[in-house]
Amino acid sequence: MVMNFIDRFKSIRGTDQGRPGERKISFARLLLWDIKERSWLLALILVVALVVYPAGSLMVIQLAASGRGEMPGEMLLKVRKSAAISYLGLTGGYYYFFILAAALLAGISGYVYLEKQDRSDFFLSLPMRRERYFFVPCLSGWLIVICPYLVSLLLAVFPVCASQGVFSGALAAGVFRAAAFNILAFSAVYSLVLLAMVLSGRMLIGTLLSVFLLFYGVCLGGLNELLCSFFYKTWYSENYGENIFWFSALTVPSYFDRAPLKTVAVLLIYTGLALWLAVFIYRKRPAETAENSLTFPGTAPFLKTAVAIPVGVAGGFLLWILVGQSEGLMGWFLFGSAACAFIANGVFEFVMAPDIRNIARHWISGLVVLLGSVLIPAVFCFDLLGYDTWLPDKSRIEAMAVSEDFAAMELANCDTLNGHYDREAEGGSVSQESLWLRKNLVEDFDGIYELAELGVREAAEPSDAAGEETMCSVRILYKMKGGGMRIRGYQIPLEETGEALGKMSSTVDFRNKYYPFGQMDPERYNRIALSRWEDPLGEYAENKITLDAEQRLKLLEALDADSRRIDLLEARESSPLYVISFYFDYDDYEEYTKVHQGFDLMDVVSEAYVYENYENTRACLEELGLPAKADAACRVKGAWCWSESSQEALAAFAERYGLSDYEKLLDGGIFFSGGTEVEALLETVERVKRRNGGSEAGTMDFGLYFQIKGAGESEDYETNWAVKLSDPENFAKLVEEIA
Repeated sequence: MVMNFIDRFKSIRGTDQGRPGERKISFARLLLWDIKERSWLLALILVVALVVYPAGSLMVIQLAASGRGEMPGEMLLKVRKSAAISYLGLTGGYYYFFILAAALLAGISGYVYLEKQDRSDFFLSLPMRRERYFFVPCLSGWLIVICPYLVSLLLAVFPVCASQGVFSGALAAGVFRAAAFNILAFSAVYSLVLLAMVLSGRMLIGTLLSVFLLFYGVCLGGLNELLCSFFYKTWYSENYGENIFWFSALTVPSYFDRAPLKTVAVLLIYTGLALWLAVFIYRKRPAETAENSLTFPGTAPFLKTAVAIPVGVAGGFLLWILVGQSEGLMGWFLFGSAACAFIANGVFEFVMAPDIRNIARHWISGLVVLLGSVLIPAVFCFDLLGYDTWLPDKSRIEAMAVSEDFAAMELANCDTLNGHYDREAEGGSVSQESLWLRKNLVEDFDGIYELAELGVREAAEPSDAAGEETMCSVRILYKMKGGGMRIRGYQIPLEETGEALGKMSSTVDFRNKYYPFGQMDPERYNRIALSRWEDPLGEYAENKITLDAEQRLKLLEALDADSRRIDLLEARESSPLYVISFYFDYDDYEEYTKVHQGFDLMDVVSEAYVYENYENTRACLEELGLPAKADAACRVKGAWCWSESSQEALAAFAERYGLSDYEKLLDGGIFFSGGTEVEALLETVERVKRRNGGSEAGTMDFGLYFQIKGAGESEDYETNWAVKLSDPENFAKLVEEIA
């Protein structure tokens, strides 16, 4: 075997002279020899690249034009160009194959000689510094992948795109800019595969180590977020599930469109650090470690612990889910975690060396695995670190903020926080709600701190009435004097928030930042509609009127002035007279799309509540010819009432009001046809004001579901109410008549 290698190397000796009697080996010729030895990989990559890029782009461009009917030629060309840049640009084509499969094949095939002792001894004995020879298979593997990629990309951009009429300088620039980034992303993943190969002495172990280095960070981060979201009642993730993708060179590229500079920097760090470690380990690697599982056997216990404990915890969590995921079944989580960790420990030992006795030999590391697999679930199950009960002392807090919906819900039905991400401002790493909290911190935070105390108490000892009362979801941001920020999410019974609401609304700073109308842009709202609070048509009222710039500004100023005088507790305990619905008219679809992509939603308020003491607002509405006449049941085709309580609560409700046929409320509800029946129903109920994104205030008796006939040829639509009884006796009689 060794003689065959010696014969092959005769053709790559250079003519450069070293010391007398010694000849150097040319790096360039050695590189060409290695590429020739792996010509099968070069052919495979080239064939796949030619199929995916030139042929694939041609198919995508032609399919984009099919089924478009009589679309104008200019628009059809835009569609074809868009399809081309989408396919050939960033993350297009065989991107993930290019990143993962190509990196594994190139990295493993280049260092497979480390698996055999005779081959390893021969290559390491060459008259060349070890670190210099390391870069021979490293560079040849990189060229074997990148050259076919660039050739196929050139063929796709120029012959294919030019022949289809979609070629342009902008398209070429975009494609090759994306190609440069794809090459960097491949280099990062490829470097980690090389590091895995020099850490091992067997191809199988090297492959498993590559998978470990590429996926371990993402899997560990995902498992942590999953456990936190299940077991910590106050857990709040600013961007659930996305930040963990920074932990892997394979998943970092998904952030390029949102944080290009950060993504490039992280990939460069992955590449540089992995290559440096690989070269350092290759230089220190003992020659006799060929055919061993690991280059340094002393790392095996640490590697086993890092793998077996997360596998055990994940297995135990899955078992807990399967048996019912209740607090009374936490023992299943602990048992399943220990059992799965024991199995993972045995599998690891067998893969390292097929001798079952190694489990007993390495009992200390096995015991560490078992203890860790029990302790970590216990931390989450029983909150041993006190995550849910954490509440800093006031003296350590610089400022606080509370979720905007909670403050504005008494004044308006806001549409400001829809889960969109301000990717331009924060690179996609922070949610829109978190950005809002950070921008609206208040230093006079006594009311918010009281809310936090209620939330911590509820998390530690849930109130007996928590299941029957409506709970309010609140997110609170703590800015510490040391500079750190933490966000917690609390569930608080609405009935206990009155005093905190009053304290919050008593400060000028809070009113300026949290009362919504002063933040609205009058240029964006050109039409409004007014409806009475007790009108089932609600926001669907047809009395929409167009306002000019002066009228819009005057109305918003009146709303702002009136709302700043009202206490949130006062608003909470009363019902509004009217609801003002705001509408937008966009000149074109592009403007509509721009607004609704989540970049500019901070000033959108869809409905404003008008209370009895809103003197300025009511005067402004009268000048505009509003309010409209009351038409309480206009166009209501029918209504269903149904219970949103438990069966026991509904039975008590029926007994209290003498309903003998109350079961129908559980079986789809009781239907009231339009006209007199609906009018009679509305006289017996009182609408409960919605709060905090749909939660209902106080105790509601049941819900009403209205079906409203559309005007003209428009389709019917529905609206929901939460109601409580204002005339129980007449309601009971009405239900008996209908049922």
